[in-house]
Amino acid sequence: MVTREMTLNTPKSMLARYIMQTRQFAEQFIMNAQIPEERKEWELSHKVLMWELDVAHKYKLTPSALVMIRRLMPQRSQGIIETLPGTGRAMLDDGQSTVAYFSSIPHAITSYLECHPGVKMTQRLAQLSSCPWQWTLDVFSQDSLARNYLYDANREQWTLAMSQGCASGACHATAIDQTDFFPHWYICDECMPTFEYWTSWFPVALMALHGDFAQTQERQDLDLLTELEIRKVRRPGSGRYDNVALTHIYEVITFDMSVKTPTSHPPCDQEPSKPTWLEQAMAAETVLYVCKRVGQTQRTFRHERYVNMRGKTIDVRPYDKRIPMNIQRQANYS
Repeated sequence: MVTREMTLNTPKSMLARYIMQTRQFAEQFIMNAQIPEERKEWELSHKVLMWELDVAHKYKLTPSALVMIRRLMPQRSQGIIETLPGTGRAMLDDGQSTVAYFSSIPHAITSYLECHPGVKMTQRLAQLSSCPWQWTLDVFSQDSLARNYLYDANREQWTLAMSQGCASGACHATAIDQTDFFPHWYICDECMPTFEYWTSWFPVALMALHGDFAQTQERQDLDLLTELEIRKVRRPGSGRYDNVALTHIYEVITFDMSVKTPTSHPPCDQEPSKPTWLEQAMAAETVLYVCKRVGQTQRTFRHERYVNMRGKTIDVRPYDKRIPMNIQRQANYS
């Protein structure tokens, strides 16, 4: 199986803009620290955030994958995430317009300390790491305000993480549960449609990354995109900055990940390959998703990217899997 690698050349991608905004947001807290201990706390939190962003598993969703997700959303509108990422982080990027970043600060803290054994746990990080069921989803778009949502894995429930994305300022927190620290929010009528869209969109997108809609059980090698980011990093104890080059690698997610990649590139004088049946069915809008019940299974994390979970096995509860099928093919089976 050959995996093609392509390079993405853009002046400043949405990912780079999101990273820059996150860094600036954290640096404001460091600058506003009142005492040295508080400054050290925020500096370490900043290192954890930036480390997690750099090592996060990143994806590029093609237009065909985005269409598939939108079509499945009405059937998956509950917003429940059936299988959480073992790493505690996942990156989705639909081209050059939107970045959706899903992460768990408690998991990130644990992974960071495992990879940096010389770093000591602080009081603030200990408090943050005590809630491993809390995950955040940041939606950073080119033409709209940033959105921040919170997902509680125990409750299987979404809520707002902060109100900065509300243009009118009407969204506000109403209470915080003292048992699991789940915040309850009033979400205004203007923000509710966007909230419902992204909290329904992301669980389906995560299922696409896991291959839940592929026809075959075998995981296929995906095309890769590499992106070079030039980041300004401040020198320790100095006001000067250095330009540091970082490379981000994306896996390309298409409508159907079960289509096998050719083992060699066709000659230049050969006619281009014909579209797959799924691509034809998608263009003709004749795709039907057949529901298949998958029983309880176990999942073992083997890839090296699973810093915190590598080698561990978890139980995956039963779930319904949607398998793409041509309407005509389904009619023949019926």
